[in-house]
Amino acid sequence: MSEIEIKVDEALIKRMYQRFRIEKKDLELLHEFGERLGPVIGQIADKALQHILSFPECAAVFKGEPSKQKMLAGETAHLAKLFSGALDEEFFGMGFHIGLVHGALDIEPAWYLSCYAIYMDEFLRWLASPAQHISPEQAFEINMVLYKIMTLDISLAWEAYYRQREQKIRDSYQALEASHNLSLRMIEQRDREIEELLKTRG
Repeated sequence: MSEIEIKVDEALIKRMYQRFRIEKKDLELLHEFGERLGPVIGQIADKALQHILSFPECAAVFKGEPSKQKMLAGETAHLAKLFSGALDEEFFGMGFHIGLVHGALDIEPAWYLSCYAIYMDEFLRWLASPAQHISPEQAFEINMVLYKIMTLDISLAWEAYYRQREQKIRDSYQALEASHNLSLRMIEQRDREIEELLKTRG
């Protein structure tokens, strides 16, 4: 399949910030929240992974412990980057890469979304925990930021996933067209040979 290239630069990042109404104060709050959440990010990623692997169709894709550990490490690193508040070119590149990997493995977007359902469920439970001493007002602000950032993150993976799907369709069409043209040339060649044979017999 043809390689997919998605250019990540400051213009793209700025456009996405504007699209999702992400401001500097959002990133600062995300960083503050991430520092407190940090120790449990890996646990949350693991819960999401175990959830999707409980379904046979996903378990069939990620066979073997090395494959599972690689996926867990990747998701943990991505979440840690997200909660660092540094949504830079590296973060956007990671988001696009995740979408391309899912597309290459033919993992439907619904499975990726289900991971985010687990993430949000765990994050909000953590927020509501009395041990965190977070006021309702603070929890509301963090929840709003999480909603924007998570939606942005999902959009990156989806963008890459569907670009790859479109490229697969284009590649399939081109391969079919090439095969069709080859068949036509072979038929034409056969017709010429038959015509020459008939001439020699005439």
